[in-house]
Amino acid sequence: MCSAVVFRIVICGAMAVCVIGCTWASDETKIAADFDEMSKFGRPGSYLSKFDYICLLPNTTVLHDRFNQASKPINQNFSKSLSTCGVSKSCCNLNSDVGIVGLVKDNEVRCVEVHRFDFLLDDDLSLCAAPSELEIVQQTIRTLTRSSERPRTLKPGEVVYRVRRKSSLHQNVSPVRKTSIA
Repeated sequence: MCSAVVFRIVICGAMAVCVIGCTWASDETKIAADFDEMSKFGRPGSYLSKFDYICLLPNTTVLHDRFNQASKPINQNFSKSLSTCGVSKSCCNLNSDVGIVGLVKDNEVRCVEVHRFDFLLDDDLSLCAAPSELEIVQQTIRTLTRSSERPRTLKPGEVVYRVRRKSSLHQNVSPVRKTSIA
């Protein structure tokens, strides 16, 4: 009888931990889920749609300069937020071998290091756009891919998200959702 009670307490405790732990997700996990959704359906997911702008930087070198460069096409300036290290000091002491995603709401930037997924930008050293203006295509790397902007090499078989501004798409070409990079 006693062992049955202990068993129930252990099971209930484990379920409570799973409910709490399983429903919590990091910013990076939420971004990856929304990138996946955007690559499939062409529209922002529930997490990214909460922000005014999404900024993507392939690396952390000259972070403030890259943010300023990326924000010019959208007539924004995030210098004030970045000078105080962004929301919760998230934009200081960054160390990422993949890139940074900046989540902007009311001109306040939250920087998220990206380690669990990768993104490539078309023709841009950095990019800021409203979530609805992003075009994201999931691609599989077929050959070693190096870039002067990226501190690491992408290997064959890795899945990446190719990101660009929708306005840079050709008007008469519909995007292919999954492709491979040669």
